[in-house]
Amino acid sequence: MAAAVDLRHCMALHQAGQLDDAIRCYRQALPQDRGGIQVNRLLGLALFAKGDAAEALKHLQAALGHAPREATLLNDVGNVLRALDRRPEAIQAFRRAIEANPGFAFAQFNLADGLLEMGRHAEALEVFRTILMRRFDGIDADFHNNLGTCLMALDRPQEALTAFSAALKTDPTHVAAAAHAGAALQRLGRNSESVAFLRDRARRGGATMQLLTTLGQGLLNLSDYAPALEVYDEVLRHQPGLERGLTGRGQLRRIGLLEPA
Repeated sequence: MAAAVDLRHCMALHQAGQLDDAIRCYRQALPQDRGGIQVNRLLGLALFAKGDAAEALKHLQAALGHAPREATLLNDVGNVLRALDRRPEAIQAFRRAIEANPGFAFAQFNLADGLLEMGRHAEALEVFRTILMRRFDGIDADFHNNLGTCLMALDRPQEALTAFSAALKTDPTHVAAAAHAGAALQRLGRNSESVAFLRDRARRGGATMQLLTTLGQGLLNLSDYAPALEVYDEVLRHQPGLERGLTGRGQLRRIGLLEPA
């Protein structure tokens, strides 16, 4: 009879990031997992961390078969399904996790982000608002930025700007929120304010391609074509095939500022 595997050793390997060794250890421990839950879940999580989402899903679903209303397992399954681009199934798993435990914050956040990724913005907004109302732990700059993105998609730029401002208050270095705040200002017709804000962010080290293309659009909106051309040229020097950079230059060509390609 084989000696029992010390599961604590497997978990120590997992926590140390020695994923191949941890996976081997968990596989050896599977026969002694009478409940069928703990080792399957740990093995699934190790496989997922290793990047093998399909194999991870098999073991997480095996664990879920023994505990179909376990919120943590349902959330784990949702995360793996989302990674496999099986988003409708992921959404269903996150909803089931919340039904099993309405106070489970991770599932609420994952549901909101999953709905946002699918373009189901009105549903996502309901979940974002639930999270805010219940003041779940984990409301960070990314959360506010995602909320703002959702509101922009729903054509609610003033509320979106408030969300992006909250993201920047939480993390002043959040470059995506800065670019999105500039876009919200433009949507509100506040192009001069947007350009001044984005230029300031770029000077302070936040000159990402997203921020620069948003700045270029603001300059175009102001008919400030020469500086807009400089911005788009800089973008395309860094990323020659970037669609938003090419689109901006295309707008300048149609205006007549550039010679036809």
